[in-house]
Amino acid sequence: MDDAERSGRPRCTADDIDQDITLYSDAHVNALPRDIVRELELPASARTVTRRRIEVDLHTFVQRHEHAFTEHDLKRRIAFAEGYSNWKEADWSRVMFSDHTLFTLDHQTREYVTRPPGHACDEKYLGREERLEGAVWLWGCFCADGLGHAELYEGTLDARRYQSILALNLVKSAHTFWPRGQWWYQQDNASPHNAGTSRAWFHNHGVDVIDFPPWSSDLNPIENLWNDLKHRVYSHHPKTMEELEHFIAVEWQATDLNYCSRTCLTMPQRLQLVRANKGHKIKF
Repeated sequence: MDDAERSGRPRCTADDIDQDITLYSDAHVNALPRDIVRELELPASARTVTRRRIEVDLHTFVQRHEHAFTEHDLKRRIAFAEGYSNWKEADWSRVMFSDHTLFTLDHQTREYVTRPPGHACDEKYLGREERLEGAVWLWGCFCADGLGHAELYEGTLDARRYQSILALNLVKSAHTFWPRGQWWYQQDNASPHNAGTSRAWFHNHGVDVIDFPPWSSDLNPIENLWNDLKHRVYSHHPKTMEELEHFIAVEWQATDLNYCSRTCLTMPQRLQLVRANKGHKIKF
């Protein structure tokens, strides 16, 4: 049986116009459909332009941003990826990843309301914006086998405070997972981390530090853990610093250990992508 010709509304754009939309969209990646209608003087609506772009697999996403890498930065990222390209999952499973992140009380989460159309500003459907002040930093470490120790602190992190955090948390965490054998420590290039006294601390405590490239949060699996942890903490809508710190502690301990393993063991894939992308930011 053959499918008969169907009736329906004819397309308002010819093939040549569809091609112009595709070429313009590819050349002007920030152009919105309404911009294309105006610039090409099209006899079609912005919704039609959107449909034509979807037909050729061009979709609109929130634009990601990349640090303005210098050539030196890119070379260091590529060198890091090539230098550790022979490491297997077993090697990365003996790395303690670390970082610190900020939690604030004024973090705004998106809330939803059920209402009739056209009543967005009715008092019944308006939310009350409450300004909350307060913030706390969390330093933490983790590896493929699970969570290490973490510590909350306020104010600026200097080299002395950083070394105090390490003394209380790092070696104890590492020895929990690896009482014997080699392990490595990852940190970013913040100035307290690379201070002379900090380097001396690592040397005196026998800690082997990975030479991590600058501006490379996409190569640190703990950034994915921070996103997951913050989502869980802020879902409790803490109103006081006591509540905020309580939920940070609770949710840190509640982290899925399988998630830790999966995230850390993406390192070989990350390094491969960095090499393929010539040092530029990758999707992770």
